[in-house]
Amino acid sequence: RVLVTCANVGDSNVFIDSGYKTFQLNTDHRISVNKAEQSRITQSGGQLEGSGNKNKKDDVVRLWPGGLMMSRTIGDADAVHAIATPAINSAAVPIN
Repeated sequence: RVLVTCANVGDSNVFIDSGYKTFQLNTDHRISVNKAEQSRITQSGGQLEGSGNKNKKDDVVRLWPGGLMMSRTIGDADAVHAIATPAINSAAVPIN
């Protein structure tokens, strides 16, 4: 086995194919799907607003100020409640 570690911010995804199954290694920082990040943002004073289209299956949630769909980012100074601290995840993957 080999230990694979991923540190991520933003909207990039890492998928691992172990030869037996495929799984996502990174943390998803899209605000619309990450309830822990929604809580962190609102507790720090950030505002979250959807597009207002209730007929959409996946309503886009944005962080204000800044208008980002991500809760973690590097270099977006307007999004004062977004952070650049990466989520770090590891998995032991078998070597074929």
